[in-house]
Amino acid sequence: MDVSRSIGQAVDSGCRMMVSFGVAAGLDPGLRAGDCIIANEISDASGRYRVDPLWCRKLSRVVRGARTGCIAGIDAIVADPAAKLELHRNTGAVAADMESHIVARAAAKHGIAFAAIRVVLDPAHRMLPDAALAAAGANGAVDTASLARAVLARPSQLTALGRLAFDAYAARKSLLRLRRLLGS
Repeated sequence: MDVSRSIGQAVDSGCRMMVSFGVAAGLDPGLRAGDCIIANEISDASGRYRVDPLWCRKLSRVVRGARTGCIAGIDAIVADPAAKLELHRNTGAVAADMESHIVARAAAKHGIAFAAIRVVLDPAHRMLPDAALAAAGANGAVDTASLARAVLARPSQLTALGRLAFDAYAARKSLLRLRRLLGS
């Protein structure tokens, strides 16, 4: 089922607020893996979407140390540091993800409140190895068979994959902290 249809069904069932929660690529060079971003707006190729300002303020009070800024909605992973920097310069966004813009569009369409809170997985300076890209499943799951094939084809990626694993650990730790702070 596509996200827009799922959101439509949720709205029909009484949903009046949505939050996009998960990981993002860091675009701002000052961000590290595990840093939290609370969106004040979402930008994508079709425009900009404001988040609910009251919800944004409340999240900022609850999540101490979080950075507030624009999150760029993208349709494909941005793996190269030069591409991340260009996206940062062109949009002013501090982070990018592949989901928040879809949720923002649906929230705007249905006239409901929206917020986005994301944790940096890969910082702006980090190049994602080809093996990680090959293993990235459409739903966020890791395709271990593709990962193994990519590493066997080019074992020199293991160091970069190790760094990415440490970044993923930091991001997961932050997501769990956020979950505890925000509740259900």
